[in-house]
This record gives sequence, structure tokens and C-alpha cells, in this order.
Amino acid sequence: MSGPVLNIEGLRIEIGSGEDAKAAVRDVSIEVGQGEMVGLVGESGSGKSLTCRSAIRLVPAAGRVAAGSIRFNGHDVMAMDREELRRMRALDVGMVFQDPFSSLDPVFRVDRQIRETLKSNLGMGTPAAKKETIRLLDSVGIPDPERWARAYPHELSGGMRQRVMIALATIGEPKLLIADEPTTALDVTTQAQILDLLRRLRDERGVAVLLVSHDFGVIAETCDRVVVMYGGHVVETGPVGETYEKPQHPYTRALLASVPTIESAGTHRRREAIPGRPPELGEKLPGCVFAPRCSFEREACHSIDMTLEQVSAKQRSACPFVRADGARNDTVIGGAP
Repeated sequence: MSGPVLNIEGLRIEIGSGEDAKAAVRDVSIEVGQGEMVGLVGESGSGKSLTCRSAIRLVPAAGRVAAGSIRFNGHDVMAMDREELRRMRALDVGMVFQDPFSSLDPVFRVDRQIRETLKSNLGMGTPAAKKETIRLLDSVGIPDPERWARAYPHELSGGMRQRVMIALATIGEPKLLIADEPTTALDVTTQAQILDLLRRLRDERGVAVLLVSHDFGVIAETCDRVVVMYGGHVVETGPVGETYEKPQHPYTRALLASVPTIESAGTHRRREAIPGRPPELGEKLPGCVFAPRCSFEREACHSIDMTLEQVSAKQRSACPFVRADGARNDTVIGGAP
């Protein structure tokens, strides 16, 4: 694999200004290579959406990138002028938002919204844009695309609206696709279809994909690597298989323990919930931000930093109480400090 398509290093995002500024994302680093699908997982409020939106400088007006670097194909995103940024968003990076209904204009038919985007981004004439609209809808699995192209967004199912958003995001053959909770509120069957579509785009076109989710199950069945976020920090990274089998941070273990499995479906047992609450925006906690909710909390946890350390050949964790051979945390953290 060549150099990363997306490289975020030491990212810090603050909400507010001056003395009232509160850090929402702290020292986050993420890489996504060509043809790679990386999952960004964590509870609501962990900083996932802010992190992925920063890749195309879509941080809300109340926020700002206070530190760190963001590079797309080696180019400094923060240094791009307005035209360079417009071109990157139009051609090189596709964004699929969580709620397709609020992302589509309710008063225009689907074909007009795609057609106008094609004209604006690619300079197509009307006849070519009409033809390309149908091709795009067909490529994302919209049945009878000529018919549904004439529909208004409210006439489409949630899954079809999300497919339309993916069609819009892939105009211009982007090198990077950012999908922010693309399966939220979809039924299981439709969710699987959307995830299969993202995988197909990765496999057939070599598109790099950053998939954001609060559901570890979605990440585990779709992605190559996973980045786990909590309280604005990255707490663990590694290949999906190894992280799923041998989670190295207590928060990752807690997330996995809360995911329903086929084995647990017939037992009527409740899955383990993580006690307590996530930290509030800007809340300053000494040491590990997960310590107040961690069942393995010890005094030393309140004096460590959140630096990621290599804990196995391919995994890194912000919890220092693990062995270098990558043993599970429960064999180490429960012991003496």
C-alpha cells in the first residue's frame, strides 16, 4: 500500500473561544490507506463525527481545529484556499451523513438534486447529467432507477435515501469516502445492504473508507482496522479481528460486552451496560478519562496520560496495564498495581 490517503495527526478541536473554549477532540491521530476501510467507534459524544468532519474542514462554526495536522494525499487540508477546498469536497472526498432525509432537499426530486450536483462539480451538460444520474442510481442498487429518479425524498425508504446519498458522494470517483453513522435507524436487512455497498465500492474502486459508528458489531463485520474513541481521545487501535478477539483497553472490552450475540439471543440475559456516564464536553479528568467508569480502576489510573503504547504486534492502547505480549487486560489489570 502507498502512503495514506488521509493522515490526521495530533488533532485537537475546541468548541467556543478564549477562556470558554472546551476541548471536544484531544490529540487524535488516524490514518486511512488506499483501498482500506477503517472503523471509528465509540459512544455518542466521544468526538467521532467532529474528527471525521475535520477531514474536509466541516467543523461547526462554534468550533475550530486548535492543533494538529490533516493531510489528504499528502496535501495540507488546513492550508487549502477556498477553490482547493471546493475541488477536494466536490471530486476527491465523498461524505455520507447520518440522516439522509435532512441532507436531501425535500422540495426537489432526486434526479434534479443529482443532476445539479453533476453540473456543478463536473461541468456536465443537461443531457449527459440526466444519463449519468440514472447510471449512478443503478450503481448503488436503486431498483428501476428511471422511476425512482423522479421521486421526492419523502417517497423513498430510509435505505433508498441512503443509497441516493452514497450516489451523490461518489460523483467524481472520490479517493476517500467518509460515512458518518450511515446505518443508523435502518432495519437489519437494509443495514447489511448498505454495508455491502460500501465494501463493494472499496473492493471495485479502491476507495479508502472511514466508517463512523457507535456499534462495534457493524465495525467488526465491515472494516480492516478499528480506532476506538472515548471522551475525545483515541483509547485503542488495531486490526478488527485482533481487537475483537483480544481487546487491550477496558473501554473496548466494555463496548464488546454490550454487543448482542447469536449465543446470547436465546438466553434472555441482558448484555452488560457500562456504568456511569461519559465525560461532558470540556470536562477535565486527571489521568485516564475512562477511569471513573472502569471496573479495573486503580489509584495509578488517575496519574497516567492518554498516550497510545504498542501492546502487541499491531495493537496500541492508552491503558498501560497490559503485557507487551498482548495478553487480555483482565489477566493484568485485576492484579496488583
